This record gives sequence, C-alpha cells and structure tokens, in this order.
Amino acid sequence: MSPVALAGGSVAAPGGAHRRHLRRGARAGPLRRTAAETAGICLLAGGLVSLAGCATIPGGGGTRDPLEPLNRITFRFNNTLDTAVMTPVARGYRDVTPAPVRRGAGNFFSNLHAPVVIVNDLLQGRFRQGGSDSARLAVNSTVGLFGLFDPASGMGLPRHRQDFGMTLGRWGVGPGPYLVLPFVGPSDVRDAVGVGADAQIDPLQQWSRQPAKYELRAVDLVDTRARLLGATAALQQSINPYVFMREGYLQHRYHLIHGGSAMPGLPEPPPPPPRGGQSGGD
Repeated sequence: MSPVALAGGSVAAPGGAHRRHLRRGARAGPLRRTAAETAGICLLAGGLVSLAGCATIPGGGGTRDPLEPLNRITFRFNNTLDTAVMTPVARGYRDVTPAPVRRGAGNFFSNLHAPVVIVNDLLQGRFRQGGSDSARLAVNSTVGLFGLFDPASGMGLPRHRQDFGMTLGRWGVGPGPYLVLPFVGPSDVRDAVGVGADAQIDPLQQWSRQPAKYELRAVDLVDTRARLLGATAALQQSINPYVFMREGYLQHRYHLIHGGSAMPGLPEPPPPPPRGGQSGGD
C-alpha cells in the first residue's frame, strides 16, 4: 500500500459501503513559478473539474469506481512498492529515532504546510478559522522554534486539515470517479486537482533549492509512514484490502468536507518490539 495513501487519511474502517457519496517556519527559499506553468495548471484543473462534474452519477444508483480494474492494478503496484521499500525504511526510522525527535519532525512539517491550510480556510470563507491557523503558524514559528514544538495547541489554537480538494467540495464540485494514483494512492478527480493546486502554494513544493527540497520531502514521507505503521495490520487483515482502502478513503474525505475539519495530531507510532524471545507486531 502506498505510504502517501496512508498519509491521506485512508485508515478509517469502512462502514456503509452502499452509500454513494462518501468521502478523503524555517525560512523557505525563493518561490519560483513561470507564467506558462501557472497557465498549464489552470487549464488542467479546469478540464479535470469539468470531468468531475460530469462523472458524478445522479440519483441513488451507480458506482464511484468505474475504473476499478485499472485501479486494482495500480493498488497492487503501490502495495508492492510500500512492502518492499517504505515499510522497512519506516520501521528502521522508528526503531532508531527517539520519540521526541519524531514528534519534533512531525511538528516541523505540519508547520511548514500551514500556508496551504490558511489559504484554503480563506477560500472557503472560514475567516475565523483562518485567523486561528495564522496565529498558530506565527506562534509555532517563533515560540515553537520554527515549528519544532507546538505551543499553539496549548494556547487553544488547534491544528486543522484543509486542502483545495476540500475547498472544491465545499464549493459544490462533485468528486468524480475514484482513482488510485501510482506512488500516491487513493484519490478522486477532485482531489487530484486539489493536489496540483496546493502544490503551487506549499513552501516545501516551491522551494527552489532542489537538493534540500528533496531531502526534506523524503524525511517528511518517512516520518509520516512511520506514524502510520499500525494501520498496515488493519489493512492486511481485512477480507478485501482494496475495498477497505477505497471505502475508508471515501468516508474520510466525505467527513472532512461535510462533517468537520478539526484534525488531531497523528498518533505516535508504537514502540519497537522487544528484543529477544518476546514477539510483537505493529
């Protein structure tokens, strides 16, 4: 299974699969984006949003997964890659990195991605929440030493989850068909557009210093995967992992768009299994 798929919040156990519309600072370097790149992204987003509206099936029937045969192939590819590469790396990171260091890394990357949350707060007209998230960014970037610590939560400034896929959903754009993207995991047409749009305002994505950017992204990915190791067992023990992943993702995204967006911090991964004769698992 894809590590990013897990990071996208697809760990909720499926329930009610018959429901159709279910749901998913350190100083950065100079930002660079050419006019041609921006125009291309806007054209692509417009076309995909139109596709999302057309692909939404009216009424109570139909399916959200018309591409299931292709999606299952991609799902197997992602799962094989995760099993062979990401899971062993994440376990090694968890075993050798002290919990306070892992917690600081998670705080740092959450703070670095905060501008995406704030912009989408404002696009949705959530001005009070946008003010809270802006204050959170300011506090954690200063008192919290560039986001390594999270004093803002103790001050009543909670972390929120926002992205452009959620913004499109709150604007009334339909999700379109369910997709499994290579190297990424579960998504749909609307959320795929959202990922591209969010990348244009994410400081880490736009950082022009390429070697450092990729190193930070790798650490972010491994840290997130380590925090979600416990979800792997639930997926593997399910009768149909593909359906488990799909329904969990769709329900989670539906809740974020239609239910609420307050997101608690990712749980700390369980401690490594004891050495010696005792056995343990993730």
